[in-house]
This record gives sequence, structure tokens and C-alpha cells, in this order.
Amino acid sequence: MKKWATVFAAVAALIAVPGGAEATVLVSVPPRNAFCLDAIQLGVWYQSFSGGSRQYRVSVYNPGGKLIIDKRGRATTRWRYFYFRPIGFKGSVAGIYKTIYRSPSFRGPAVFRTRVYCGE
Repeated sequence: MKKWATVFAAVAALIAVPGGAEATVLVSVPPRNAFCLDAIQLGVWYQSFSGGSRQYRVSVYNPGGKLIIDKRGRATTRWRYFYFRPIGFKGSVAGIYKTIYRSPSFRGPAVFRTRVYCGE
């Protein structure tokens, strides 16, 4: 199952890259739905055979628009995962969390939304 999730993440990242451009940083797509105690996995991977920039930035915003995670750095040739639990952050509530991946190899930011349920 995890293998298919990784393949899906790579395909989703390629969609975010313009035609003819190099897909150098691939991203792990967060789930569409999650429970407030679930660990939500985010990740980046550098596709070394494409060459190009390794730079990335991952930002997560809570339903109120407050930035709760901001990771940046250089992607490696191994998947680097980040985890967060929506209930574990101050100001965390049920609702739609927005994850934004940015990289110079994307034509623009790759935006994903996760609906978080807490006892509903």
C-alpha cells in the first residue's frame, strides 16, 4: 500500500511541473481526510537523475489561516518525511488544513487540502 502511495505522490508532483521542465523535487501528497489524532505525513525527495534545484519549502496552514509548520531545505535522494498531528498545535481545530509545497522546479506552488475531523 505504501508503495502505491509513493507512486501516487511522484505522479502528483510531476503534475505540478511545467511541460519540458525538470522534475527534480517530488512530494508526498497528504491525505484528503484525517482525524484530529492522526499523524499526517508530508515528504520530499530529490530525483537526482534529473539534475536541477534541490530547494524546497513545505508550509501548513490551519483552518484559520495561521502558519503552523514551515520547513525548508535541500531535498535528498532519500525520502524525507515530516509528520504532524492537527490536535498537537496551539489553535488546532477541525476544518480544512492547507499544505503548500514550493520548489524552483515547480511552475507554481503545489497546494493540497486535508479535511480534519475531531469527534464528528
